[in-house]
Amino acid sequence: MTSPAGKQFSQEDAERLAEYEEVIFLCGRYEGFDARIDSLIDEKLSIGPYVLSGGELPAMVMMEAISRNIPGVLGNEDTLKDETF
Repeated sequence: MTSPAGKQFSQEDAERLAEYEEVIFLCGRYEGFDARIDSLIDEKLSIGPYVLSGGELPAMVMMEAISRNIPGVLGNEDTLKDETF
């Protein structure tokens, strides 16, 4: 779930999530989600210490970072070895 209260997303998270067959992001809008949904999610992730109106943009940022770590997406695996962040 995307949430400003979640753990801040990192490169380590991107690499870890790239190993999954599927990743599903739940994106709240304005007031977010009812607390009853907490039992249905694996983790809450944030892209920074600020609040946006919805979780769609954070999900897109995380998908971009995750997909770069999937073999074949970049076309040249050596690209990841030389990157710094």
